[in-house]
Amino acid sequence: MTDTDPENDGQAQAGEPFVVIKGLWLVEFHELHESLPPGAIRKQSRAADDGRTYGDLGTIVAVLTLTSAALQTFTAWLQARQAKHLGRTEPQPEPSGQGYTLELRSDGTVVITLPPLGGTDGERSGDPALSIQELRVQLERLLGP
Repeated sequence: MTDTDPENDGQAQAGEPFVVIKGLWLVEFHELHESLPPGAIRKQSRAADDGRTYGDLGTIVAVLTLTSAALQTFTAWLQARQAKHLGRTEPQPEPSGQGYTLELRSDGTVVITLPPLGGTDGERSGDPALSIQELRVQLERLLGP
């Protein structure tokens, strides 16, 4: 498989920062794959899961190589996802209790959990919910100067 194949399992290129995105539906993964630079996002195989990442069986886990361009595209996609779900043309603040979580695991892995669609509570990690803007600021810190 090529690097641009959305079915390609794996991690980011060595030395590049990456984040694990939890809670994506397959159609959302393909939307993101089409929007991002080639090779910026991959599906993580269930075999690579440590038992803590997969929650809802209907969702997948993706690995996003974190670059400035990928971060900009990802946060724009999050805003569009939120607006589409809420039936609005303009991005709006997240409903109360419906934020994004960012977990930094002891092994250095950064995991983003997307809020569930459809008004369900979904699985929450216990980490504080962040707005899209707060999430972007945290991810920019990972990129460094």
